[in-house]
Amino acid sequence: MIVLDANLLLYAYDSRSDKHEKARKWVEHVFSEEPLVGLPWQTVAAFIRITTNPRIPGQRFTIEEVVEVVDQW
Repeated sequence: MIVLDANLLLYAYDSRSDKHEKARKWVEHVFSEEPLVGLPWQTVAAFIRITTNPRIPGQRFTIEEVVEVVDQW
């Protein structure tokens, strides 16, 4: 089982990050190819908290957008 870290998910969804492309490709591969992917609630909560906080630099989402992303996982 692969357990994903919040930082990796943040890079994968922040198109402004210099690590975005590599992280996005890896995350897409893991979600489509690996039999088991672990998403601890702490990781999901951190992803939601950071991607919706307008005071933190990077690409930000509305709560509706980020919930849709998490639902797709």
